[in-house]
Amino acid sequence: MELIAKKYDLTEGVVWKKVVMFAMPILLGIILQSLYTTVDAIIIGRFAGKEALAAIESVYTLTKLPVNFLLESHLVQQLLSLSIMALKNWKKYQKLVIQR
Repeated sequence: MELIAKKYDLTEGVVWKKVVMFAMPILLGIILQSLYTTVDAIIIGRFAGKEALAAIESVYTLTKLPVNFLLESHLVQQLLSLSIMALKNWKKYQKLVIQR
């Protein structure tokens, strides 16, 4: 099966449509993750008890901390890249990408 790559230019066209199409997979992932966490809490609370649910929820926050930190730092890098691309400053963009 051959993959077809489409070229999307986020710097041209209707901005709100581009932002919605860019954010849709992220929003879908957040919704699915929230649904999973809710169902998991219901199952654990029902079958393992309140103490087990409290223990899991307290550890869950600590495990999400490094993941959220890395995700946010990656988003900052993406914003820098996209802002440089929007200016079409390709020399500065190459310098940013090479420094990674």
